[in-house]
Amino acid sequence: MVLLNIKYMKNLILLATIFVALFSCKDDPYENIVTLSLPSVFDEYNPDSEIVMGSIFGSVYDENKNPIDKALVKYNGKTYSSDKEGRFVINNEAFDSKGTFFTVEADGYFKGSRRIYPQDGSVNYTYVQLLALNDIGTFDSADGGEIVGDDNIRISFSPNSISSATGGLYNGPVTVSAKWLDPTADNIGEIMPGDLIGLNAAVEEVSLVSYGMMAVELFDNNGNNLNLAGDNTASLSFPIPQEILSDAPTEIPLWSFEDSQYGIWAEEGSATLQNEKYVGEVSHFSTWNCDVPLPIVSIQGQLLSANGTPVPNTRITIRSISSRIGFTDDNGFFELKMAQSEQDHILSVSNAGRDCPFKNPINLGTISEDIDLGPIRLQETNSTFTISGSVVDCENNPITNAIIRINTGDSQTEFLIEDDNIFNIAILNCDDATEFSISVIDVDNFEESVRTTLPVSNNIDFATLSACGTTLTEFFTLTVDGETSTTVTDLEAYFENPETAESLEIRVRRLYASQPELYFLFRAEMDSGQVGTYQLEDLSKLQIGVFEPVYNANGIAYCEGTGQGPCRDFISIEWNITENGGVDGFLGGDFNGTAMFVDSFNLPIVNTFPFNGEFRMPIK
Repeated sequence: MVLLNIKYMKNLILLATIFVALFSCKDDPYENIVTLSLPSVFDEYNPDSEIVMGSIFGSVYDENKNPIDKALVKYNGKTYSSDKEGRFVINNEAFDSKGTFFTVEADGYFKGSRRIYPQDGSVNYTYVQLLALNDIGTFDSADGGEIVGDDNIRISFSPNSISSATGGLYNGPVTVSAKWLDPTADNIGEIMPGDLIGLNAAVEEVSLVSYGMMAVELFDNNGNNLNLAGDNTASLSFPIPQEILSDAPTEIPLWSFEDSQYGIWAEEGSATLQNEKYVGEVSHFSTWNCDVPLPIVSIQGQLLSANGTPVPNTRITIRSISSRIGFTDDNGFFELKMAQSEQDHILSVSNAGRDCPFKNPINLGTISEDIDLGPIRLQETNSTFTISGSVVDCENNPITNAIIRINTGDSQTEFLIEDDNIFNIAILNCDDATEFSISVIDVDNFEESVRTTLPVSNNIDFATLSACGTTLTEFFTLTVDGETSTTVTDLEAYFENPETAESLEIRVRRLYASQPELYFLFRAEMDSGQVGTYQLEDLSKLQIGVFEPVYNANGIAYCEGTGQGPCRDFISIEWNITENGGVDGFLGGDFNGTAMFVDSFNLPIVNTFPFNGEFRMPIK
């Protein structure tokens, strides 16, 4: 007889359900939506196309930033479903680098969508915030009526102007759901459909400067979609934010969003400025937009840390006459389509949905043509930290389909690891945090590791991360003159006399991933290492070596027999042991001090630097 752990089985079934939802295609339950023909401007539209292969790793959430489970993501005739954390993945698909469009649908929400510009072989990160389908009023189709929303939008309907889902004239009550989208909102790039690329009446692609958007849906009593019938129109009244009212033209083109094929806006009519609002007539319902069209400029670049490591899944915002938001791919590349403007273009970086107040924005100046900015290095102190290593499963086999989750302060960022289980990622430290947590998910085997918290340091080499429900307990961090590195491997603590727990020795080596030189080496010897605070004279040996490129202090500080006499290299040290579990237990604590580091490559130069560190390691 075989007995199974019921709790374990329930968890396994739950994980299996999550990941099947995350990576599987689903049938489409949205069968009652009115299908509209494309606006006539698309009859002559023949956009450029360049097919590349890649993946999309996205998140879907509501207006309160809560993840939306089982949202349907549609791309290229396939439908995917988000998991309980709102994640979805489109693996190894053919994309168009000139503009790839997908939609997101969930019961009770307006349809969302996004338009991105992938590079070949890239993992592309994207975020979609769905807006709730809140009812703002009802009217009888035979009588028509005017509906007013809380955000001061107005929609006026003529009598007998509504079509049913099957195309005939509808007679009965009409429920109106509508939402105004503030073009000046910080999250406009997450809530608006697609991108602000439009097709004008001359069949030219243009970049749009928005003065207000409105999403509208009509329903009968059974929840079936309705729309305007025949040649009927409705009047829409858009409020204009006060901060852009002075720039609002007296007449402005109206644009409807095409969400079935191209994912861009189509010019259809115009609106006039009336009492600080734009008022215009529309012939059908989707999302409508009041925009000034301008020529398009493409802005590309690659975001790197100070040491040249790509910074993926990081929000890029460029502000000029209007704003655009995009996210770096797995190699740090990004592309945004902007409006050509005589105003300066200001680039800033942040975590998803959050600004980084300590990051200096970059003034790109005026941009009148397509531009590749090339590498953009974040030079500010502590702006990023780098993690590297490989991802393995419970049997220590490489994982080629994994998610790494990083939490720093109030920010959470996830990274998709595909094909190669090796990772080398720079993390934007938006909160200037001193510690972070990490966990890894094995997508194929439904395993997730326990979250582990570690001190933030410039370079952290995990060697291997196991997605096996275990937590890291071993690390050593060394900071010299403000330059920090961490290792979780090559840690040794042991007693020369294990039976009496005497003569404790510690050895740590942090290696380059691709070079034989050392980032740092650390060696200390003391009598017993019991819990307590110690000074320099309590140690019998101490050695710290730090080397470029991580450390500016390039050299070695060394003392032997410190308890018997003066030490030239070390000026002071405080050594705190907070945990000593004996053989097969753990040694933990911290230290800080000042030392004279002898530059072993350029003797006899000697420089004084402060140092500190934290550690927890097994005692062998």
